[in-house]
Amino acid sequence: MNRVTAKSMIACIAIAESVGASLATTAKAARTLHTRSSQAKPLQNGFIGNPLIACIALAGFASIASGSEASQIESFTLPTWSEKKPFDLNDQSDSIIVLDFFAYWCVPCLQASRDLESNVDRYYESRQGNASGLPVKVVSINIERSFPEKTDAFIRNSGARFVLDDPGGEILAQLGGKALPFFAIIKKSDDTNATDAWDVLYQRSGYEGAESFRSLIDSIGPDNPLAESGEDSEAAQIAMDSNPYETKTESTGNTQSSDLFGTSYPQLITDTTEYFINSEILASSDISLQSINILRTQSMRNWDWDLNLTYGRIDVDYEPFTDADILGKSARLIESNGSLQASARFSRSTVLQYQFSAGGYYGYSDHRSLWLDEYYRQQFSRLSGYEFANPWGVNLSVGTQWDTQSPFGLLGVTLAAQQDDVAPGYDRPLFQALERGRERLDTGSILLEQESIISKNARMRNQVSATRTTDREMRYQYSGYLNLALSESWVLRTEGAATFEETEAEGESDFHSYSVGATAEYDWDQRLFLSFTGRKYRDNGQIETSILVSSGPPPLETTHFGAALRWQGERNAYKLSLASYRSRFDEVDSPIRPFGNLYTDRDWLLATVSLNRSF
Repeated sequence: MNRVTAKSMIACIAIAESVGASLATTAKAARTLHTRSSQAKPLQNGFIGNPLIACIALAGFASIASGSEASQIESFTLPTWSEKKPFDLNDQSDSIIVLDFFAYWCVPCLQASRDLESNVDRYYESRQGNASGLPVKVVSINIERSFPEKTDAFIRNSGARFVLDDPGGEILAQLGGKALPFFAIIKKSDDTNATDAWDVLYQRSGYEGAESFRSLIDSIGPDNPLAESGEDSEAAQIAMDSNPYETKTESTGNTQSSDLFGTSYPQLITDTTEYFINSEILASSDISLQSINILRTQSMRNWDWDLNLTYGRIDVDYEPFTDADILGKSARLIESNGSLQASARFSRSTVLQYQFSAGGYYGYSDHRSLWLDEYYRQQFSRLSGYEFANPWGVNLSVGTQWDTQSPFGLLGVTLAAQQDDVAPGYDRPLFQALERGRERLDTGSILLEQESIISKNARMRNQVSATRTTDREMRYQYSGYLNLALSESWVLRTEGAATFEETEAEGESDFHSYSVGATAEYDWDQRLFLSFTGRKYRDNGQIETSILVSSGPPPLETTHFGAALRWQGERNAYKLSLASYRSRFDEVDSPIRPFGNLYTDRDWLLATVSLNRSF
């Protein structure tokens, strides 16, 4: 689950929640993937002028400087941003210069620039230089020529005090920069034969934090040991080897919030804490599902963790299907449920990450389970052998993610296990004792993921999972996502999924389903975002083997249309969404006619309110 920082929501699309059918265990176990593909396109002028395209191609720091790294750079002259006065790098020949390349549309740049200004530039200003007494200066360089008013707003929000303008990105290109934010630490060369040369002591896409920068800067002496020895000091090596990348989860529809895939962005500063609060209600004429979710995330230097607490309530107006259930009575059902999930991710390098997750839940997970339990209670609770249900479950997952730094992008694998105590079904054959269906179900799954940038305005993610549950055959599922930047203001996310499960039950057909969907988001003014979503789901009828007499639903078709409005502030984000769901079942066959009022056509309304606060 992937959680996404509030800052990641500024420039990229917010993915609306999905209510379609999915594998519950896979959904809970799966973690989202984030790609830093080495195939990022160069920062050309036309590319820079299109911030949403750049956001997709560079989101997640599309490469770790896949081009050749520069050991030296020629002195340059650039105009200052505000006064357009020329700045000559050679005028700072006695200083260590930290170059901070940014653009207003680069979401991670904002927090990185803030941290550099506060914890590097002002830090060394108050100490009158580094450990060797050399002055240290942070120089921010804008590479975007469009929308200067937005660049002004970025500079004000970041607190950058010295900003140069390089809208062609020429200096960035000289340093081999392929993705933003990009940083370089340079010092005037001691080579008397190269009067305009500056040694490049450090260069990297992705922000490692002020602590790592200070460790490297303090290791630099007047004789420039990093450049002359060809070897990094211990402090500098620690800074270069540390991992700037941390994964944030997408909740999904499983969902959550949103970067391009509802997934992840690199860690921006040394220690960040965020809270997400999400409240929603899904209601039809006879069923109401309410939930509130609180998520706390904390990101450190090489690891992050989150704690996710959910409380829900299910209200059902139970009506028996009188033509097939003469014993049934109307009832008002109200049940609560809750879950607690803890996850952690740990990185030892910039290319490999490990993740762990564990949690549990109590109560009925959906209205269908509650409806069926009421049916069996009314039919059989007076008979010997009946037991009142107490649903609950636990889960555990482990996984790893590997950045191949190749066209394959990011690869991941997750193994998950889950145990569920469900509300079983019952049957009483004529003149025989009451028979009880299976109560405990064990599920194991494996999820394989791949994500890559395929062009400067397109990004793709693929997932394949295999899930096996007690008394069932293996279920296979594929899902794919494609994000496209259509213009500076519009981003389109398309998705598709297919599921297959073979059955050996006599008279039963194999299960298969498919779904397609798209979400388009319009960036109004970098703070206000409007999105529209449409989806369609279709299956040929569920397979149900946890009870003796199948209560599996007939073929289902669902259509979904929704709209969302999101406001993004500096540290707060708010979102309001409304959506309609139209569920249509095929005619209920006679063997499951008692469940006719459960599997009836319904029109649903979904309302969601979300709040995000970062510290």
